[in-house]
Amino acid sequence: MAEDDTPQEQEEKGNIEGDAPLEKEEKGIPKGCKRMNDWRKKPKFYKKGRMYFKDCKKYTCTEPRPRKFVWDEELDTQRCCSFNQIFYPLRSKILCKQLPDECTTVCVECVRVEAKANLDLVVEDDCPERAPETKVITDVPFDLKTPGYPNPYPPKHDMCWSWTPKCGNSAFLQFDDFDVLGNDAHVTINPPINGKSKFWGNSFNSANAPPKTISFPCDTAVMICFKSGKIVNGHKGFRAEIVDKPCSNWISSPNYENVTKDYFTCDETQPTQGYGGGIHHCDVRAPSASGQTINLDFCQFDIPDPLNGDYLTIHPNPTGIPKYYGPSLNAADAPPKWTEYPGISYLTVCFKTRPTVDQDQGYLAEIFE
Repeated sequence: MAEDDTPQEQEEKGNIEGDAPLEKEEKGIPKGCKRMNDWRKKPKFYKKGRMYFKDCKKYTCTEPRPRKFVWDEELDTQRCCSFNQIFYPLRSKILCKQLPDECTTVCVECVRVEAKANLDLVVEDDCPERAPETKVITDVPFDLKTPGYPNPYPPKHDMCWSWTPKCGNSAFLQFDDFDVLGNDAHVTINPPINGKSKFWGNSFNSANAPPKTISFPCDTAVMICFKSGKIVNGHKGFRAEIVDKPCSNWISSPNYENVTKDYFTCDETQPTQGYGGGIHHCDVRAPSASGQTINLDFCQFDIPDPLNGDYLTIHPNPTGIPKYYGPSLNAADAPPKWTEYPGISYLTVCFKTRPTVDQDQGYLAEIFE
């Protein structure tokens, strides 16, 4: 059943969730809740626990006493909102006002927020397009925030931040908060991450959200842009910080320390503890000149099964395995110990962990030409 169907469409389709007709009443003993007179559909009885949706109401069949079946009625909070004791389905505009500029309309609208229907202010901007705004960052650390943060960002806003790291350094970007959703609202990041530059989402819809932390190639300029569409509905945007870090040939999980120097052996560093929880980090590397070959050489690897939520990804992917994991580099689903990437523009290695982790050691690898 489509979640946004009107009650009439649901009734025509038969909108009982996963139900099937029950046996007819035998000798006066009911088999469940009896359908109401205006439902005009089968089955005649509904099993205990089954639900029916009609006119913004959710009816649940309950059995408070043996063989006593009763409909429990409540507001369908996934599909409808309540305002002044009146029910409104999703996308209903309840109160609207045009602002003095005569091109911006603000409405109280029933919208879906985190899997529930909620009343929210929706701003629609039909004003002429604003000129894009670009800010050149002159010093780091620097805080990046969408306009109005932590309040909702405005419609039809187009702005960028640009940073060129100091010689011998690479830019490091950390998102502290990310809530960018709506009509054509998105963030672009260049250089790309995993071959992708456009991102949107939030903590409840994170499939297309950017990594929490990103390490960019050495001596490479970074551009972060934000754009909102003409309709916005209460999302607050993002807050991030950009800093410089010394260039290094080494990449690792965060529990490895002192791996910024270029010349040391793998045995020189061992983590004193396991990596932390809630990590989503990506390292992006590029060849020093077009056409050069990049080499990725792992020397330590200990990441458990991705069913637990911890794994590594590599783009371009050297094998057909989408997620790499295992107790060592000898594991069947561990990444290749050494891989050569001739002629690529960017190599991305990403690491993601579950909120609570054990004492696994993570990974250490060298990227060189």
